[in-house]
This record gives sequence, C-alpha cells and structure tokens, in this order.
Amino acid sequence: MGKEYYDAFTMHPSMAMTAMSIGAATPVGAVAVDQINTDTVFPTLLIVYPHSSLKVATKIVKSSATGTDAPTITTIDSTTWAGAEPHEVIPTRCSVRIANATQRFQQGGVVRTLRATTGQSLPVTNAAFQDICDRIKTNDRVRVKDGAEMKDQKQLNAVVIDGTRANGFAKFGNEYDVNPDDPTINVGGDLALKAGIQGNDLELYQPAMSPIYILFEPFNVVQQYEFTIRAHYLCHYPSGTLLNNMAVRLPANPIALNTKRDKEEAKGSNLLNVKDGILGEMSALSTRMGPKVAGMAKSYYKGAVTAAEAYEAYGPIGLLA
Repeated sequence: MGKEYYDAFTMHPSMAMTAMSIGAATPVGAVAVDQINTDTVFPTLLIVYPHSSLKVATKIVKSSATGTDAPTITTIDSTTWAGAEPHEVIPTRCSVRIANATQRFQQGGVVRTLRATTGQSLPVTNAAFQDICDRIKTNDRVRVKDGAEMKDQKQLNAVVIDGTRANGFAKFGNEYDVNPDDPTINVGGDLALKAGIQGNDLELYQPAMSPIYILFEPFNVVQQYEFTIRAHYLCHYPSGTLLNNMAVRLPANPIALNTKRDKEEAKGSNLLNVKDGILGEMSALSTRMGPKVAGMAKSYYKGAVTAAEAYEAYGPIGLLA
C-alpha cells in the first residue's frame, strides 16, 4: 500500500489534518482484530466503518432461507476505548487488512469488495439483506477476487465522502442527541431516528467516510479470513483529564487534504497487496537516495524482499514470533 495519508496502519493518528479548523483535539487510534468463518450456503457481508462508538465493523449473514426472518447481525468492537471513552469524536482514517487463513489446498470462493460512496441502513429481514448483496454485486465499482488470491494480506482504506460531517464532532456512545423538530425523524408522532434507524447505525446511513463492503460468497468449504481494522479519531475528552491535556492543534488545509483524498479515491475498490506496497516503497527509496548510497539501498531492498517472502511462506518468525 505504501505510506499514504489514508493508510491507518502506517500513519500515526496525530498525522492528520482537517478541511476547517476545529481547535485542539486528542488523536487516538482504535484497533479490532477478528476473523470470519464463511457460510457454505449463504453469503456473508462485512461492513467496515469508523463509528463514534466501540463499533468499527458489522458482520451480517442470513439466518435461514426464509425471507421474512431476521438476519444474524454481529457487532465487531474495538477494545481500545476501555476506560478512556471520549465525549465526542471525528473519524479521520479507517483501514482494513485481510487474508485467507484457510489451508492452501482448500482455499476458494469469491470475495467482492466495494468502497461505497453512499450510506446504508442495516437490514431487518433476510430478503432485505439479499437485496443489499445483489446491489453490491451489480455495482460498477465492485472488484472481485477468488479465495486463493486472498492468501496474501490485502488492504483497503476508507476516504472522506462528506466533508461537512468529516469536520463535525459526533457524540461518542450508542445514541445521538435528537432534535424533535426535525421532520425527518418525527415519524407518526413518535420520536424516531431516521424512521427507525437507531443509535450509531445512523452514522452508517449518513456516513462521513466511505463504508467498506467485503462480501464473501458461499463456497462448499468453510473459508477462514483473518482481519485487522485500524481507525483514527480526533477526540474531545472532559476538561482537566489527562487525555484532554494531551490535545494538540492539527493543521487545517483543504487543498492538501483534497489532493490526498483524490489520490486515494483513484485506487477504487481494489484490495491491494500489503507486501507489494512495502517493496514499492523500498524501490522508490533506493531511487531517491542517489548513486552514492545506491548499493546500500539495493541491499536493504533485497532484504525487504526476502523478509516479505518469508512472512508469506511461514508467517512471523524470529524474536517476535
């Protein structure tokens, strides 16, 4: 992937900027590590999105073949916030790395990825969930890989799709403060969030950053996918607390931010190889360093290639294994 602005794995939370000045805020990174065992009969959908809560992703799978039954929805939370929940947050980055950990000779199936440009309400029936899956499959921006291609770790980054919401703090927690005079939420005389969209699910319906959809089609062998989600936030903590005192003023530069956003958006919905990005950075570095140290750079680059190939074949080795 390389060290890109929207790469939450290589950039630090403090290396962020906003389109408008927001004052002082505390940069925080949240992480979730989990796995998905795909169904052999029904599709499985992973939606990655940085919510203003513990949740960073949602997994959905059909509960049965009956369309009126409710699908099985599982929340994937980050434990990073334990004991340090902020008052309100702005998401700045969100990236997912994923790989097929199934035994090599059993790897198969189809994986579809889509970096969405619009929001989505969570389905309440299996039929509604199937409709979401069908719309993902027919989207012109969707990209397709087979399970064997996923043996190497892949990555996809979210980008800003609503600059207004990307500069506004959202209350951290499961519920929002609601304006009862807003006609879009006052349904049938009863106070509701967007006609029944509850809590921070409203964020997925009106996203600031692009939700990432990863759709796993059913295969006759269960596929095990390991994934890591990393999200960055700018946070407000209660005055006088330690984390509030760690707040910093971040630069506001709309021109530079739009340039970085356009560069990331140009990659589309493709899952890119993490290894290729690392090696590409080493190659570019060896070119920029000039002839004086070209030999050292070349040696370092070869070492990176060897290390990446060893990681692919054997996983982490050495003192950190």
